[in-house]
Amino acid sequence: DSDENISPVFKDLLQYPEQGKIYIGFSTDQTTGCCSHLAARVIPTMERVSIDMANETLAKYNSELLYLSGTLCRILYEDEMDQIKRSYNSVNAVHDRALLEKRAAHALTHFTYHPSTPNTQIGKILESQFFDCTRKNLSILSTNGVLPISDVRIPDPKMMGFIKNVPNFQDVLHELRNRMFSENEITELLKWFVSYRSSGNIVSASELDQFMGLTRIGNIFRTLKTIRHYLNPGIIPTDMDVPNDVMPYTISKTLPPQDLKKWFGWSELTLVIWAKFIVNKPNLENDLTFARKVLQILARNLNNTSRNNKEIIRQLFVQKRCIPTKFGLKLPNEAYFQNVTIFPDLPTIEFQKPLSVQSLMELLGVRKVVELKLVFDRLDRGNWDHMQLVKYLASMSSDLKADEIRILKSKPIWPKENSAGSQLVQIQRFVTSNLHVPSSLNREFGLPIIDWKGRWSSSTQEGTFLIMLGLREYPTLKTILELAAPPTDPKIRSKAFEYFIDNFDKNYLKEYSPATVNNAFLPCSDQNTYAKPSECFINLECKIMKFKVIRQDLRYRVEKLGVHQDPSRETIINELKKLSRYVQYGDDAKKIFEYLASRKKDFIRSDFDQLAKFDFIPLRNKTKTNEIILFNPRSVYFEVQEGLSEFFPCIDFGERANSFLSACGVKKRPSPVDLARLLVESSTKLWGLIKGNIEIYLNILRIIAIDFKSFRNIADEPSLIARMKGACILVAIKKERQERRTNSGDGNNDGIDCYYLSSTNKIFINDNKIYQRVFNPLTAPEENLLESLYKISLYKSSLNCVMHDSSAPNSQEQFGITVKPLYNDMSGHI
Repeated sequence: DSDENISPVFKDLLQYPEQGKIYIGFSTDQTTGCCSHLAARVIPTMERVSIDMANETLAKYNSELLYLSGTLCRILYEDEMDQIKRSYNSVNAVHDRALLEKRAAHALTHFTYHPSTPNTQIGKILESQFFDCTRKNLSILSTNGVLPISDVRIPDPKMMGFIKNVPNFQDVLHELRNRMFSENEITELLKWFVSYRSSGNIVSASELDQFMGLTRIGNIFRTLKTIRHYLNPGIIPTDMDVPNDVMPYTISKTLPPQDLKKWFGWSELTLVIWAKFIVNKPNLENDLTFARKVLQILARNLNNTSRNNKEIIRQLFVQKRCIPTKFGLKLPNEAYFQNVTIFPDLPTIEFQKPLSVQSLMELLGVRKVVELKLVFDRLDRGNWDHMQLVKYLASMSSDLKADEIRILKSKPIWPKENSAGSQLVQIQRFVTSNLHVPSSLNREFGLPIIDWKGRWSSSTQEGTFLIMLGLREYPTLKTILELAAPPTDPKIRSKAFEYFIDNFDKNYLKEYSPATVNNAFLPCSDQNTYAKPSECFINLECKIMKFKVIRQDLRYRVEKLGVHQDPSRETIINELKKLSRYVQYGDDAKKIFEYLASRKKDFIRSDFDQLAKFDFIPLRNKTKTNEIILFNPRSVYFEVQEGLSEFFPCIDFGERANSFLSACGVKKRPSPVDLARLLVESSTKLWGLIKGNIEIYLNILRIIAIDFKSFRNIADEPSLIARMKGACILVAIKKERQERRTNSGDGNNDGIDCYYLSSTNKIFINDNKIYQRVFNPLTAPEENLLESLYKISLYKSSLNCVMHDSSAPNSQEQFGITVKPLYNDMSGHI
């Protein structure tokens, strides 16, 4: 019972209307949360008006009793629903079923839990156990009897729009078979179907196929099964024709696009699909208004279309006479953009907003520029000025295709300026690359200038366009080099060279290659002499070798042109070989060698080895002073001892030049090997030239002796040593007796030393004065150094070794045998 006079403050403490109470022998104030009373041996609080849930032990005890109570409530409910189930399935009368529905509703109300009072925890324990005591779903009465609650749905008011009888899926199919649905009913049906599927209901493939095949739209032949697309009015307006497989917009607009895709498998009607449909409409090529509207729809959505679809659209419309122009509908390649005004009789497009369709017109091939063939035809008629042409082409340059640009570059369109002022009957035309801008410099150089009316400027649209086509702003590299080289007029030549130098980095650096230049345009130090970059040099010193040298006022400016400071080492060697053919360079030899000495660090070892074998060192012929003889570096020396200049050419070109020649192989003085070879080959000639100055010859032998003693150079020449042993190269001494009359009359004759040349097998070491007086053989000079040469190095015996005494009885016989070689040797001299 409720009391309207109770204060709202205490209202929550009262039990919910029709809630049961807990009894412990008498009624307490604690409600159960449902419409059932509970009598149990629960332990109350001290006041005995509520259940004790504060004390831990008592709370545990009380909770277990409450759990048992919740289980009992579920048993009672399930038993009631089971009785209703049996009764419901056995009766069909509407009245009987209505009574059972009221009975089931009473059971649901009886065990529907609400917050208990005053302690809400009591009701929560009972409610949780009511639902959790079994895994079986709660039973509930539905239109198909008592079922688990998971199999029962809340009544759907959306089905009321088309379901006349019992609303299940089979009934829906039954309705579809028996009658034609109106458009509104179709709309409600689709809404219900989306809701039905979204709620988790499973529809088999056969059921879905029946549903799609039975649902008819408009006429008996158009079912949902024939639908493939739905309309997006943002792409295709609703007042435009669409294919038959597109759902009417009045129906599809009520459903979200994602539901149409998910549950029916329909896709949005794309621009390219619609284009394939609309392109076959006859009005497209007959009705100007219809064609304009179709093109505007395509243009509006073109930016959101893929490249492949754009190409499909282009192929569909490119052969259709559908472009609105001021002369009617034209093919795309026959129409021109509205800004093409060069000829008044051209069919230009007509749209209220031309910019809105520009992308589509470009795609379909509407011309932005007049066809070049048409332009050239009208130009050839002579009734059109080339200035008009350049102005038009320059304004449309960004729209010209690559092949059109290529044609304009190669086509002789442009007339040349007539400097002579003569009236030509027929205008001669040139390609742009053969003409130059009308500047004073190009005129001064005498270059062909484009005929230009008015003031020229490279920064104008026309000027920029012509330069892009190849019009020359300045002379080409080939032209400027030809102008800078003879036989061009000296004034033009000088100015061309200065222009080339001053503008090299800006205009010619990338193209210029010194090795490929064939024009002798560089002025050299010799007047009226010009050279290629590879033929002249900066260093004035190399001029002594007949190399061309750049004019000295240019020496700091031409290095960037590929002019080197000096010739390369290979070039120097080749030039030196050339110079050797003309022995007149002998007077300049010192300067040449001094220059080569300055380049010595640039040569490599193989260069010096090559020069060592080459005759390039000049010496004047001693007998013919006007004649110069060339020697290789290994044949001349810087110092030669007295008397040997006949055999060893001596040179001295100064310290600086000599340093280069020394690197080439010129020795400071003849080596012991050189001297030994001289004696072997020319000892007789040398002996005759020294004219009794025996000391010269002895000095040579001393040098050879020292080399032998130290085992240096000659020791490494065994063949030379063998030749020395067999040749008459050694100085020998023999006493020449003179008959002198003396007052004493004792007959003594004093001998004088006479010097001869002889070989080793005829000379003895004088180590016994007695034998020497008796036999007077050829003996070596009595000098330790020379004796060592004769004895040790050339294996020569001494007198003692040959004339030795013997103590044997037959010593006389032995003596005769021993001295026989000596007599034989003496007889040879006699």
